[in-house]
Amino acid sequence: MNLFKNAIVIFSCISVNILYSNTKELYKDVSGDSVITKTVSVLYTDFGKDLYCGGYGEDGKVLTELMGETPYSALGFSYKGEDYYISIKKSAFNDSFLDMLIDKDSIEITIEIFPFFPKRAVSAEPFSIVTNMKKLSKD
Repeated sequence: MNLFKNAIVIFSCISVNILYSNTKELYKDVSGDSVITKTVSVLYTDFGKDLYCGGYGEDGKVLTELMGETPYSALGFSYKGEDYYISIKKSAFNDSFLDMLIDKDSIEITIEIFPFFPKRAVSAEPFSIVTNMKKLSKD
C-alpha cells in the first residue's frame, strides 16, 4: 500500500511539472538550441537574492560560464496573472531603480531565455535572466 501511495505522489509531481512548464505564459513556444530574447510589460512585485545561480553547484558554474558572470539578485514580477522570480544580469541591476518601485508598478523587462539549458532544480521553468528594466509611465 505504501508503494502505491509513493507511486501516486511521484506521478502527480511529474504531471504537475510537465503541466507547469508547458503552461507558463512567458515560456509558451520557447524551444530550440539558441538564446531567445523577449521584451514584455510586467507588474513588479519584489527583488531579492538569486536562488539559482550564485555560483552554487554544477548548474551555477555552467551558467556563469555561459553568461560570463554570476548573477546574485533576482526580480519578482507578475506576467499575465502568473508569478515569476528571475535572475537579474549585473549590467541590468540598479539599486536606485529598484528602490523607487512599489508593488504592482508596471515595468518593461527584457529577458534572455535559455531553452536548451536543463530545467531549474527548483522549478520547471527554463533558466532566464533579466537583461534590461525600465519603468512604464502611468497614463
